[in-house]
Amino acid sequence: MSTPDGRAADDEAALRGEWGSGAFSASRGGARRPRPWYLRRATVAGAVVVAFIAFAVLSDLPTRATRTQQISDARSFVAEAYGYLNSCNAGLAEAFSIEAEVAADSLSSADLIRVPDLVRDDHLACSQTNDDVFQLASMTIPRSLAESNVFASAVYSWVVPDAYGVTGAIVVLVGSPRNPAASGQLREYEARLMADRARAARALEAMDRQLGVTLPALPLVRVPPGPPPLAEG
Repeated sequence: MSTPDGRAADDEAALRGEWGSGAFSASRGGARRPRPWYLRRATVAGAVVVAFIAFAVLSDLPTRATRTQQISDARSFVAEAYGYLNSCNAGLAEAFSIEAEVAADSLSSADLIRVPDLVRDDHLACSQTNDDVFQLASMTIPRSLAESNVFASAVYSWVVPDAYGVTGAIVVLVGSPRNPAASGQLREYEARLMADRARAARALEAMDRQLGVTLPALPLVRVPPGPPPLAEG
Protein backbone atom coordinates (compact mmCIF):
# COMPACT_ATOMS: atom_id res chain seq x y z
CA MET A 1 0.00 0.00 0.00
CA SER A 2 1.44 3.32 -0.97
CA THR A 3 1.95 6.06 1.54
CA PRO A 4 1.56 9.73 0.74
CA ASP A 5 5.34 9.87 0.60
CA GLY A 6 5.32 6.93 -1.80
CA ARG A 7 2.85 8.63 -4.11
CA ALA A 8 4.97 11.74 -4.08
CA ALA A 9 7.98 9.64 -5.05
CA ASP A 10 5.99 8.07 -7.89
CA ASP A 11 4.97 11.48 -9.15
CA GLU A 12 8.58 12.64 -9.11
CA ALA A 13 9.61 9.50 -10.98
CA ALA A 14 6.96 10.14 -13.62
CA LEU A 15 8.19 13.72 -14.10
CA ARG A 16 11.77 12.44 -14.48
CA GLY A 17 10.64 10.00 -17.19
CA GLU A 18 11.62 6.91 -15.22
CA TRP A 19 8.47 4.99 -16.12
CA GLY A 20 8.17 2.62 -19.09
CA SER A 21 8.25 4.13 -22.58
CA GLY A 22 5.80 1.80 -24.37
CA ALA A 23 2.07 2.18 -24.89
CA PHE A 24 1.63 1.45 -21.18
CA SER A 25 3.56 2.94 -18.26
CA ALA A 26 3.64 1.92 -14.59
CA SER A 27 5.04 3.20 -11.33
CA ARG A 28 6.97 0.92 -9.05
CA GLY A 29 4.50 -1.70 -7.96
CA GLY A 30 1.58 0.23 -9.41
CA ALA A 31 -0.93 -0.77 -12.08
CA ARG A 32 0.07 -0.20 -15.75
CA ARG A 33 -1.94 2.64 -17.23
CA PRO A 34 -2.30 3.29 -21.00
CA ARG A 35 -0.87 6.52 -22.41
CA PRO A 36 -3.31 8.77 -24.26
CA TRP A 37 -3.54 7.63 -27.95
CA TYR A 38 -2.25 10.94 -29.23
CA LEU A 39 0.99 10.59 -27.24
CA ARG A 40 1.89 7.13 -28.50
CA ARG A 41 4.94 6.89 -30.70
CA ALA A 42 3.20 5.11 -33.61
CA THR A 43 0.39 7.67 -33.67
CA VAL A 44 2.74 10.65 -33.71
CA ALA A 45 4.97 9.11 -36.38
CA GLY A 46 1.97 8.27 -38.57
CA ALA A 47 0.62 11.80 -38.27
CA VAL A 48 3.98 13.25 -39.36
CA VAL A 49 4.10 10.98 -42.45
CA VAL A 50 0.52 11.84 -43.45
CA ALA A 51 1.20 15.56 -43.05
CA PHE A 52 4.36 15.31 -45.17
CA ILE A 53 2.58 13.42 -47.97
CA ALA A 54 -0.32 15.89 -47.97
CA PHE A 55 2.08 18.82 -48.25
CA ALA A 56 3.99 17.18 -51.11
CA VAL A 57 0.79 16.46 -53.05
CA LEU A 58 -0.67 19.93 -52.57
CA SER A 59 2.58 21.68 -53.49
CA ASP A 60 2.79 19.64 -56.71
CA LEU A 61 -0.69 20.56 -57.94
CA PRO A 62 -0.64 23.05 -60.88
CA THR A 63 -1.96 26.49 -60.06
CA ARG A 64 -4.71 27.81 -62.27
CA ALA A 65 -3.41 30.69 -64.39
CA THR A 66 -5.45 33.86 -64.46
CA ARG A 67 -6.74 35.18 -67.77
CA THR A 68 -4.21 38.03 -67.64
CA GLN A 69 -1.40 35.52 -67.13
CA GLN A 70 -2.71 33.31 -69.94
CA ILE A 71 -2.73 36.26 -72.35
CA SER A 72 0.79 37.21 -71.33
CA ASP A 73 1.95 33.61 -71.74
CA ALA A 74 0.32 33.36 -75.18
CA ARG A 75 1.91 36.56 -76.46
CA SER A 76 5.34 35.56 -75.19
CA PHE A 77 4.97 32.05 -76.64
CA VAL A 78 3.91 33.28 -80.09
CA ALA A 79 6.54 36.04 -80.20
CA GLU A 80 9.26 33.55 -79.28
CA ALA A 81 8.15 31.10 -81.96
CA TYR A 82 8.04 33.82 -84.62
CA GLY A 83 11.54 34.92 -83.66
CA TYR A 84 12.93 31.42 -84.17
CA LEU A 85 11.10 31.13 -87.51
CA ASN A 86 12.64 34.27 -88.99
CA SER A 87 15.80 32.83 -90.53
CA CYS A 88 14.06 29.92 -92.28
CA ASN A 89 11.20 32.17 -93.32
CA ALA A 90 13.63 34.60 -94.97
CA GLY A 91 15.56 31.74 -96.56
CA LEU A 92 12.42 30.20 -98.04
CA ALA A 93 11.27 33.56 -99.43
CA GLU A 94 14.64 34.04 -101.10
CA ALA A 95 14.63 30.50 -102.52
CA PHE A 96 11.17 31.03 -104.07
CA SER A 97 12.34 34.36 -105.56
CA ILE A 98 15.48 32.82 -107.02
CA GLU A 99 13.49 29.90 -108.44
CA ALA A 100 11.15 32.30 -110.25
CA GLU A 101 14.00 34.44 -111.60
CA VAL A 102 15.96 31.44 -112.86
CA ALA A 103 12.82 30.11 -114.57
CA ALA A 104 12.18 33.52 -116.15
CA ASP A 105 15.85 33.80 -117.23
CA SER A 106 15.97 37.27 -115.69
CA LEU A 107 19.30 37.04 -113.86
CA SER A 108 22.60 38.39 -115.09
CA SER A 109 25.59 36.12 -115.56
CA ALA A 110 27.13 37.50 -112.35
CA ASP A 111 23.95 36.77 -110.42
CA LEU A 112 23.71 33.25 -111.82
CA ILE A 113 27.18 32.48 -110.50
CA ARG A 114 26.02 33.32 -106.97
CA VAL A 115 22.76 31.35 -107.18
CA PRO A 116 24.05 27.91 -106.03
CA ASP A 117 25.62 29.36 -102.88
CA LEU A 118 22.56 31.48 -102.11
CA VAL A 119 20.08 28.62 -102.30
CA ARG A 120 22.37 26.32 -100.30
CA ASP A 121 22.39 28.94 -97.54
CA ASP A 122 18.59 29.11 -97.75
CA HIS A 123 18.46 25.33 -97.40
CA LEU A 124 20.71 25.39 -94.32
CA ALA A 125 18.56 28.12 -92.74
CA CYS A 126 15.71 25.58 -92.64
CA SER A 127 17.79 22.67 -91.37
CA GLN A 128 18.22 21.28 -87.88
CA THR A 129 21.82 22.55 -87.90
CA ASN A 130 20.41 26.08 -87.59
CA ASP A 131 20.30 27.00 -83.89
CA ASP A 132 16.99 28.84 -84.39
CA VAL A 133 15.39 25.60 -85.55
CA PHE A 134 16.82 23.75 -82.54
CA GLN A 135 15.46 26.43 -80.20
CA LEU A 136 12.05 26.24 -81.88
CA ALA A 137 11.91 22.52 -81.12
CA SER A 138 12.92 23.15 -77.49
CA MET A 139 10.32 25.81 -76.64
CA THR A 140 8.28 25.50 -73.45
CA ILE A 141 4.61 25.10 -74.38
CA PRO A 142 2.06 26.81 -72.07
CA ARG A 143 -0.26 24.02 -70.86
CA SER A 144 -3.09 26.42 -70.09
CA LEU A 145 -3.52 27.47 -73.75
CA ALA A 146 -5.89 25.63 -76.09
CA GLU A 147 -4.14 24.02 -79.06
CA SER A 148 -0.73 25.43 -78.05
CA ASN A 149 0.88 22.03 -78.59
CA VAL A 150 -0.73 21.76 -82.04
CA PHE A 151 0.56 25.23 -82.92
CA ALA A 152 4.11 24.35 -81.85
CA SER A 153 4.01 21.08 -83.78
CA ALA A 154 2.66 22.73 -86.94
CA VAL A 155 5.19 25.57 -87.10
CA TYR A 156 8.06 23.19 -86.46
CA SER A 157 6.87 20.81 -89.20
CA TRP A 158 6.52 23.82 -91.49
CA VAL A 159 10.29 24.28 -91.10
CA VAL A 160 11.42 20.64 -90.90
CA PRO A 161 10.69 18.77 -93.06
CA ASP A 162 8.52 21.10 -95.21
CA ALA A 163 10.64 24.20 -95.91
CA TYR A 164 13.78 22.08 -95.72
CA GLY A 165 12.39 19.77 -98.42
CA VAL A 166 11.34 22.68 -100.66
CA THR A 167 14.68 24.48 -100.46
CA GLY A 168 16.53 21.20 -101.02
CA ALA A 169 14.57 20.64 -104.23
CA ILE A 170 15.26 24.19 -105.40
CA VAL A 171 19.01 23.66 -104.81
CA VAL A 172 18.85 20.88 -107.42
CA LEU A 173 16.45 22.59 -109.81
CA VAL A 174 18.41 25.84 -110.23
CA GLY A 175 21.23 23.74 -111.70
CA SER A 176 19.08 21.11 -113.38
CA PRO A 177 15.62 22.51 -114.24
CA ARG A 178 12.82 19.96 -114.50
CA ASN A 179 14.89 17.29 -112.78
CA PRO A 180 12.18 14.62 -112.27
CA ALA A 181 13.08 13.62 -108.71
CA ALA A 182 13.56 17.22 -107.55
CA SER A 183 10.36 18.33 -109.32
CA GLY A 184 8.36 15.65 -107.50
CA GLN A 185 9.95 16.58 -104.16
CA LEU A 186 9.19 20.26 -104.70
CA ARG A 187 5.50 19.61 -105.39
CA GLU A 188 5.21 17.27 -102.40
CA TYR A 189 6.76 19.63 -99.87
CA GLU A 190 4.98 22.69 -101.18
CA ALA A 191 1.71 20.88 -100.46
CA ARG A 192 2.95 20.07 -96.96
CA LEU A 193 3.94 23.70 -96.41
CA MET A 194 0.41 24.83 -97.17
CA ALA A 195 -1.18 22.14 -94.97
CA ASP A 196 1.02 22.86 -91.94
CA ARG A 197 0.58 26.61 -92.33
CA ALA A 198 -3.20 26.12 -92.29
CA ARG A 199 -2.91 23.84 -89.23
CA ALA A 200 -0.87 26.46 -87.36
CA ALA A 201 -3.39 29.17 -88.32
CA ARG A 202 -6.30 27.12 -86.92
CA ALA A 203 -4.44 26.54 -83.66
CA LEU A 204 -3.70 30.26 -83.40
CA GLU A 205 -7.39 31.04 -83.92
CA ALA A 206 -8.27 28.58 -81.13
CA MET A 207 -5.98 30.47 -78.75
CA ASP A 208 -7.59 33.76 -79.84
CA ARG A 209 -11.06 32.39 -79.06
CA GLN A 210 -10.00 31.06 -75.66
CA LEU A 211 -8.43 34.35 -74.60
CA GLY A 212 -10.75 36.78 -76.37
CA VAL A 213 -7.82 38.57 -78.00
CA THR A 214 -6.14 38.65 -81.41
CA LEU A 215 -2.59 37.35 -81.27
CA PRO A 216 -0.05 38.42 -83.95
CA ALA A 217 -0.80 36.81 -87.31
CA LEU A 218 1.38 34.07 -88.74
CA PRO A 219 4.34 35.60 -90.60
CA LEU A 220 5.04 32.41 -92.55
CA VAL A 221 5.81 32.76 -96.25
CA ARG A 222 3.05 31.52 -98.51
CA VAL A 223 3.70 29.17 -101.40
CA PRO A 224 3.55 31.18 -104.65
CA PRO A 225 0.37 30.50 -106.64
CA GLY A 226 0.51 28.30 -109.70
CA PRO A 227 2.78 25.36 -110.48
CA PRO A 228 6.44 25.53 -109.35
CA PRO A 229 8.28 27.33 -112.20
CA LEU A 230 11.25 24.96 -112.40
CA ALA A 231 9.08 21.86 -112.02
CA GLU A 232 6.87 22.55 -115.03
CA GLY A 233 6.83 20.37 -118.10
